[in-house]
Amino acid sequence: MSSNVDKVRFSRAGHDFHLLWTARRSLNLLNPKSDLVGVSIEGISFKEEYEDEKGLLSIDTAEYYTSEDANKASKIKYFQLKYSTLDSTKEWIASTLSPRKDGNPKGTLNSFAKNFKENIDKYGLD
Repeated sequence: MSSNVDKVRFSRAGHDFHLLWTARRSLNLLNPKSDLVGVSIEGISFKEEYEDEKGLLSIDTAEYYTSEDANKASKIKYFQLKYSTLDSTKEWIASTLSPRKDGNPKGTLNSFAKNFKENIDKYGLD
């Protein structure tokens, strides 16, 4: 079997996991007791403004409560999902999400931190 075929299969399994996880959480849109009003896959809602796109690259799913407008939302949750077909029992730890050892700051934690700081500066901590 070609190693390229394996890579595609594993990549698709990860995408399937992301979509199924998000679909399950999206069922809360149907719950009349939930204040979830919007879900975005692979980034933020088109209604949410941002200063720098780089802080958004690690958002797999975004959930919006009471409004998709960040100025009016009671809560926004950003998720970065990890899935491994090769090692499904592996725990994901901070060093797994941090910048690469060569110093390249493209790590997930840096991306989330950048987005978090921008939102605090714009909307406050609450």
